Amino acid sequence: MELSTPAGLESLALSVAEQLGAKRTEKDDDTGRVRIVYADGRALELTPNRPRTRITVTAVLPEQATAHGIEVKAITVTALPRPRPSETQAKATARHTADHIRQRLLPAHTTALAELRERTAPQLATLQRADAALAGFLDRPRGGVAISEQPVRRPLGLTARCAVAWWHTLDGPSRAVAPFMADVLRRAQLATTEPHGSGYVFFSEPPAEQSDTRFRIAPAAGGAGWDLVDEFTGACVPPSRPWTCRDSRQT
Repeated sequence: MELSTPAGLESLALSVAEQLGAKRTEKDDDTGRVRIVYADGRALELTPNRPRTRITVTAVLPEQATAHGIEVKAITVTALPRPRPSETQAKATARHTADHIRQRLLPAHTTALAELRERTAPQLATLQRADAALAGFLDRPRGGVAISEQPVRRPLGLTARCAVAWWHTLDGPSRAVAPFMADVLRRAQLATTEPHGSGYVFFSEPPAEQSDTRFRIAPAAGGAGWDLVDEFTGACVPPSRPWTCRDSRQT
């Protein structure tokens, strides 16, 4: 299998992606790596080892995984497996690589993402703080405060469990009340994200230490394009829809 050029690695990645049922591949011209991306956002990176007779495959994890000490060890496979009868070397390499990914990497990747979901889930104390802060919003027959934990689909395969508050009405969440609820939550020292045009307010405890990378742009979890991700609250919003996010220290 010829891996001395980016085109060779990209061709291999395309074949492996097809066998794994992944959605697409992406080439990084700066590093020479090729990424295999699934429809749900999970991603794997292929890198040729010198002298390019072996391939390293890495499971890509969200940045939060590092802070929680969660990792998945990369695997290395040969780029020159013995072909089966009537099988070309290129097909043998793709089959061999896909088999090792299924057996050795994907189970560990799934376990790591599940562990990260548990560790980043909203804590009961946070939900109780928000409930106490919003107690001043008196429920009315046609509306009231609602707080819950909701799954939010995010890039890289992490479906985050996010704390969300809204003012519910017979017509659904009220967009008019959302900014006022967000202000109350910030005054209670909670971080918030308010997707523009939405009645929902995402909230969370601010980190113990101020992070330099609260927001990031990542490949869209739901298809082509990009998403804006708030690493504090877990909110994930397409950049075509403006959003508002204020520091929890503002009043």
